[in-house]
Amino acid sequence: MAARAPENLGVRHSTLVEAGGAAWMGSLTGRNYAQAHEQQGLRGMMQDERIFLTGFMGCGKSTVGALAAPLLGWSFRDLDREIEARAGCSVAAIFSTGGEAAFRAHEREALRACPVRTVCGLGGGALVDAANMQWAQAHGLVVYLQVNADELYRRLDGSAARRPLLEDEWGQPLAGDALLARIRSLLEERTPSYSKAKRTIAATAMSANEAARAVMHAYRSRNERR
Repeated sequence: MAARAPENLGVRHSTLVEAGGAAWMGSLTGRNYAQAHEQQGLRGMMQDERIFLTGFMGCGKSTVGALAAPLLGWSFRDLDREIEARAGCSVAAIFSTGGEAAFRAHEREALRACPVRTVCGLGGGALVDAANMQWAQAHGLVVYLQVNADELYRRLDGSAARRPLLEDEWGQPLAGDALLARIRSLLEERTPSYSKAKRTIAATAMSANEAARAVMHAYRSRNERR
């Protein structure tokens, strides 16, 4: 007589299958969670793949940024040039037609359009706006190129570049004591904002190449304690 299968065999088998399926689903869910967590981490790292160079006019943001970007294998973007490209006119023209408020509105939009893996040289007053500073800190590394007022004066006196905030009421470039006084006044006003940068590079006596290497090192050591 054939052996009779236990009546609960099917139940036991079904239970084992269900248990195994649950375990498999749990494992799959765990893997999916781990993958999602990893992807979220990668997105966070990508968000961090920007350097925002801040500092006063003439501190070397554009020159240093253009040298630092290839050291990281990144591109460089000058925010003022980006604003001009978007607006279809010069920064000076934006100031002339709409004033500083119009320029700052363009600046906010251009800042938030900065792509990842970019070193971005900002205008001297870009991060004085608290919302801009908050956005930049959340989406990259803010580096302050610190240059003292006397060196800034040496670099800016006689410069051919139009700088509306360093002009008199008739639109003529300031010079001599008037220029130095304006630089000192604006620098004092903006230093509290500059000091919020995650990294500060004392660049007064540095060459552009030295400052660029310092920017690269600042990014690579960004998670270390200051």
